[in-house]
Amino acid sequence: MICDIRTVWSICTKWFITLAENDKSSYLEQREAILRYLAASPRAADTVEGVVNWWLPRQRYHDTYEAIEKILGELAAEGRVVKTRLPDNKVIYTCPTTEKCDRQ
Repeated sequence: MICDIRTVWSICTKWFITLAENDKSSYLEQREAILRYLAASPRAADTVEGVVNWWLPRQRYHDTYEAIEKILGELAAEGRVVKTRLPDNKVIYTCPTTEKCDRQ
């Protein structure tokens, strides 16, 4: 088999594209799982650690702290969740209202 730089580049490019697509898919699934959890439990409130350790594993997700923290920060910036800093400096995330936490 002849292996030139174009072949290697082609294989590597396809591999990186596949990784990026899988990361985006995982990100969207994680985001949807958080919103689904909050829609089902609108009074839920937890730290990033709590979200990672309790909310997502219940929905069969095992994700990194940093990825979930980023998603929660984005959802807070969009007004989809509320970020609250407690007196002990921990941050919790909740629905904007206890009546409804939509998934849109």
